[in-house]
Amino acid sequence: MSPRPVDAPTKFAASYMPEPNSGCWLWLGAVDHKTGYGHFSSTRSNITGAHRASWQLHKGAIPTGLCVCHKCDVRSCVNPDHLFLGTYSENMQDAARKGRMRWKQGESRNLPIGEKHHQSKLTAEQVREIRESRLSGISFARKFGVSNVTISRIRRGIIWRAAA
Repeated sequence: MSPRPVDAPTKFAASYMPEPNSGCWLWLGAVDHKTGYGHFSSTRSNITGAHRASWQLHKGAIPTGLCVCHKCDVRSCVNPDHLFLGTYSENMQDAARKGRMRWKQGESRNLPIGEKHHQSKLTAEQVREIRESRLSGISFARKFGVSNVTISRIRRGIIWRAAA
């Protein structure tokens, strides 16, 4: 006789432990070692984030385009009272407000610009040449090893605004 299958709510309830001080429900199941988020599977083929599963089990469906975000900022927390729905952008803004990003909302990121940026393929002199010349964008793209779109964006002032 094979063991009786366990339903998703029962399996989920056995996979977390309430933390009395914070109110978080700490996930005891599988956790992604890179991100710190828990994984839950109601079947072998249905694997999802544990916090997403918690939302679905306790509050219902997650509308398309929305993320399940943490109020408590504990990635392994699955307490539905610590979760809220938001867009990806709102989630990133929330993280910035709470200081969980490399920079805070409203602060300059102070990335190097122009040829000082580590991914730059062009110099300020080459950008001046691109802007002053009537040669086709394709000609410059081939000459400098960049895309025609890059040349167009330089000429329209979308990128390399501070150069020449």
